[in-house]
Amino acid sequence: MKSFMLCADDYGMTKGVSKAILNLADRQQLSAVGCMTNFKHWPELAKEIAPLANKIDIGIHLNLTLGTALDNEAKPFSPASVMVRRSLFRQIDSAGIEREINAQCMAFEDHMQCRPDFIDGHQHVHALPVIRQALMKVMNHRYGACKPWLRDPSDNLSSILARKVAVSKALTVKGLAYGFGNLANAAGIKTNQGFSGFSAFDDAQDFGADFEQFLVGMAEKHLIMCHPGFVDDELRGLDPVVETRKKEYDFLFDGRFEDMCEQKKVILSRFG
Repeated sequence: MKSFMLCADDYGMTKGVSKAILNLADRQQLSAVGCMTNFKHWPELAKEIAPLANKIDIGIHLNLTLGTALDNEAKPFSPASVMVRRSLFRQIDSAGIEREINAQCMAFEDHMQCRPDFIDGHQHVHALPVIRQALMKVMNHRYGACKPWLRDPSDNLSSILARKVAVSKALTVKGLAYGFGNLANAAGIKTNQGFSGFSAFDDAQDFGADFEQFLVGMAEKHLIMCHPGFVDDELRGLDPVVETRKKEYDFLFDGRFEDMCEQKKVILSRFG
């Protein structure tokens, strides 16, 4: 029987998103939860998820593209497309990125009273050139030999093509993350092996059918990302991914997910 990790992104973004993730985590329908620590609800929401630390991996969903910086609240983040362009042309302030990563790590540690189990990135920005080097530098200084694991958002070409879901998005991220896993491993940082969960975020699409494809070509330490949530006005005003979040939640909560895992002979596991 194969195992895989299932990580819900965006905890802390809004109360609706966070409540949905809490429900799933409490039922152990998730392996991991990535927390956005730069939003106003984080101190309150950290208290709610902290008791689940013995059941799931809880980490930092590093955010550099949505809302404002923790290190400088007057500074709004640039969209992901701008960050990608700046990273590729080495036009990013590495020292500024290090300060923001440190600030988000500190916000996690202060309110959770522990180090994160892992670090990944909203819209996979953590794997971009310049940002990846800044992240690993911070991890080395903050965590020494007990480093959290990192999400490698790439996978092998044959598996991506075989899944037939959001292929262009998966290939784009694979290209942008080229060399990330090797760099992390050389720094003594563990990563997942195999990654899926890319979605077109199309409300007309059957998420259950997509999830079945996410299970294709799983590696030994395979990680699947998901984005469940309850929809409210706060979410609509903040993020373009809205209605599909409830569809993901319903699939994971109402028994279809468990039935699929049983049928496919796969089980959830934590990174360790």
